[in-house]
Parts: sequence; structure tokens; C-alpha cells
Amino acid sequence: MDVQKKHVLSPRILLVEDSRATRMIGVHTLSRHGFRVDAVADGVEAVAAVESLPYDLVLMDVDMPGMDGIAATAAIRKLSRSQSTVPIIGISAHAPEITRDRCLQAGMNDYLTKPVDRQVLLECLARYFAVASNSTDAVAHSNPASADTRLDLRTLAELAREGSADSIDRLIRIFIDELHDTVQAMRAALRGADAKSLAAKSHSLKNSAATFGFVAVAKLATKIDEVVRLGNLDKVAVLFSELEAEVTPSIDAVRNELTKIRSVS
Repeated sequence: MDVQKKHVLSPRILLVEDSRATRMIGVHTLSRHGFRVDAVADGVEAVAAVESLPYDLVLMDVDMPGMDGIAATAAIRKLSRSQSTVPIIGISAHAPEITRDRCLQAGMNDYLTKPVDRQVLLECLARYFAVASNSTDAVAHSNPASADTRLDLRTLAELAREGSADSIDRLIRIFIDELHDTVQAMRAALRGADAKSLAAKSHSLKNSAATFGFVAVAKLATKIDEVVRLGNLDKVAVLFSELEAEVTPSIDAVRNELTKIRSVS
């Protein structure tokens, strides 16, 4: 769907994302670049929000429990004309070619792959708003080498640049709380042989972990997501043990790295 670029002083964006930590970092980043942002956790809330407020654009997570992004987009496109024409950008970690086609067929205007690079997101928004191109700031695309393969140093450096030490520490704490809750829920799902819940939790974790630079956690969650969909819960149990063992070292490593980044900034 083609959309004419808007000249809006402070575009209003609706962010739809089921991970609280990812929602918060999205709101933080977009607000810092001049956007007004509201955030909701699922497709039902997204449709209700679009019905109640005149948004300039919707950033829509494709894979959510309950009403997913595809169904929510279809529902929005059936609203009154002023509401139904809002630009919608789909966001997913699944295969880009397949998911992009699904998103466009559902009525979305564009598609981004998780984890979303901040500069890629801002460049995408610049296609819809004249103001966005003036709000972007250069981001170094180097990925410094690290002896610790459990971290994405570039992601952490970008996080550190996004705001004050207190605000970033708060975001990290929220993600860590979410990480512990998700691992606990995955443990319960594994014990109950609940493959559907296990797949949903591992899929969510791989995205949020990558967003916060927890590379090793994200990779293990990705493997669990892939294996559980094949129905091999015995192998999932082994991978889950590795995931549990990785949580504390990753948390310690991220905290140490953020301390080092601040000491030289």
C-alpha cells in the first residue's frame, strides 16, 4: 500500500508489542527522536486504540498471543475510512520473504525484521514522515570484537547512547525481571509438555533478548523455538538446561559491559 509522506510536527505512533521490556525501549527510542508514542500489548488493544485516537502510524508486532498482528491489521482495515488508512508496519522475527508477503497481503504497508536496528527503524519512518529524517542521528555500524560471545556490544553501546544511565539501568532491570518470569513460565510449560506455550515463550524471549544484547540467551531461545515446533521435547529439555545456566552469566556480563562503556564515555 502506497502512503504519501506526511509533514507532521510530532507524529503520533502506536507501538504494538507483547514484551513489556521491548515496548519500553521502543517508546524510549521513538520519544527521543521526536515522536509521540502510545504502546499496547496485543492486537485487541491495538484495534481499540486506533478506533479511539487518530494515529499517524502503527508499528505492529506480527507474532503475539491472542489476536496477532495479521488479524489486528485486517480488523483495522475494516474500520471507518479515516481510521482504516493508517500506515501499519509489521515487525517479526520469522523468515523475511514469507512474513513480508503475509504482512502485505493482510494490508500492512511495510515490514521490518526483529531484532529491529534503531537506525533501520528511523530510516523506515523517514519514508512516512518528513520530520523523521531530521530526527535520525548517525549510528556507528561497527560491531566491536568481544571475547565474550554472550553479548552484542553494538546493541549495548546503542542502548547506552539512548539515554541517561538511570533510564537504561531501569530498562535493563525490567528486561531481567521479564527474563526470569519467562524462564519460569518455560520451565512450567516443559514440565506440563505444553508445546504451544513453550513455543510462544521461547519465540518472545529470542526477540527481547536480542533487543537487549543478550546474544547467547537469544540463540538458545531460538534453538528451543525451532526444536519445540518439531515436537522433540527431550531435546528441548537439554537446551532449556543450557538456557537456565546461561541466564546469570549473561546478566553479569551485560552489567559489566555497561559499566565499562560508561567509564570511557
